[in-house]
Amino acid sequence: MPNNSVRNISQDIDGEIWLATPTDIVKWVDTTWTNFNKYNSDIPTEGIYDIRFKDKKNMYIGAGSGLYWKNDTTWTVFKRPNVSFSGTDCIIKIEFDKNGELWLIVGSGISHFNGTSWTHYTRQNSILPSMDIKCISFDKFNNAWIGTNSGLLIINENGIEGYADIKENIHTSFLLYPNPATDQLFISSETGLNASLEIFNPLGERVLLQSISGNSASINISSLKAGVYFVSLCSESGWVQQKFLKQ
Repeated sequence: MPNNSVRNISQDIDGEIWLATPTDIVKWVDTTWTNFNKYNSDIPTEGIYDIRFKDKKNMYIGAGSGLYWKNDTTWTVFKRPNVSFSGTDCIIKIEFDKNGELWLIVGSGISHFNGTSWTHYTRQNSILPSMDIKCISFDKFNNAWIGTNSGLLIINENGIEGYADIKENIHTSFLLYPNPATDQLFISSETGLNASLEIFNPLGERVLLQSISGNSASINISSLKAGVYFVSLCSESGWVQQKFLKQ
């Protein structure tokens, strides 16, 4: 091997093993190592952190300088300013969910590509408890399980649930309606609400801050522009986030 630092290991659909090292991608077939780098192949970068195969024609490389996607023989590079990843262009980990959508662990957050648009999760627009994200995996229900050095997150269709300890669910559930909404957004919980409510736009900018209490509350969103927003609740019992559409 050209480097003893093996950052990630991947298997292609033919069962062949690939290693991501800082300088090369290494392929293992039977008993033979083959090295690929930007000097002996068409790989356009160094500083490699991860490699993933979606199918025979689609290979993805995560590097310190961005995301590199090879479709058959054509390379496409995703990096700033074309894509504003979560804080940095350093792509540490690549995963695909059950729908084939792309998820990245970036230097200071998580980025998700659904095939047409990017969503970026940071400390500012989500409940990520730490910038130090270790791993991400998907269960049979397509929930994203995200491990950090300060706890576990589970992202699902109903929003994001946070667990400081896998044995104890500290998530306080709430109902957000209507969704889509126009001027007023309502929130309710059977267990009661005593929390700080924040609304963020997709850029991670906080556009509203409000304290709420009781079993229900209303939020005036008439001043917000049309688009997608994230509602975050934080209390002594935990934190949770849901997404809504402002019309």
